[in-house]
Amino acid sequence: ILVCDEKHNPHSQLISCYGRHNCSGTLRKQLEWQENNKNIVWARIVQYKIYHQYKLLKDLDSFQAELLKGYLTDVKPSDASNREGHAAKVYFNVLFGLNFKRGDNIFINSALNYGYSLILSAFNREIVAQGYLTQLGIAHKNEFNNFNFSCDLMEPYRIIVDRFVFFNDEEGLTSDYKHSMLNILIRQIKIGGKTFFIKDAIALYTKSVIEALNTGDINVINNYEL
Repeated sequence: ILVCDEKHNPHSQLISCYGRHNCSGTLRKQLEWQENNKNIVWARIVQYKIYHQYKLLKDLDSFQAELLKGYLTDVKPSDASNREGHAAKVYFNVLFGLNFKRGDNIFINSALNYGYSLILSAFNREIVAQGYLTQLGIAHKNEFNNFNFSCDLMEPYRIIVDRFVFFNDEEGLTSDYKHSMLNILIRQIKIGGKTFFIKDAIALYTKSVIEALNTGDINVINNYEL
């Protein structure tokens, strides 16, 4: 159960304290994740995020899509060159105009925040179910954020919300709009040629990222296709 604030950002959540029988062991692993593993895993997550941003701009026949495609090969460990930030600026300017800012109090941001909160809650649930802490992130390290790790993992899945908001324009965040957005989690996407509901894909993806953090093998991290 997720409670949002007036801007539809997550404020509090009801989840189990003990999501797995061996959570002490998994927490020990989480605390021992090597910095190098975290850096290369974050770079791969950023690549997947930019890839899906590129795919959306390509679907819109935007010439800026090729710029994002070029960023994909320029992502360094820990995203030292901040390709994520550069890509986001180009991406949101194409989608919502040059004057768009994520902090503005407008419908688009309220809709994005609400959708992101749904995706975030799904990741929170899955991380806890696998015995890990949502607070201990690999790139997100805000001491006031209880969902740092979830914010790390969800980045490539934000674009699913972006697509919904772009193609479903409304004048306000109505109940019908929220219900429609909630159905995002039961949309179908593909991983490795197999079809999954997004909520199930999130479970598989989360498990693959955790395996990569434990082993240093980023090739196990799966990506989705719409």
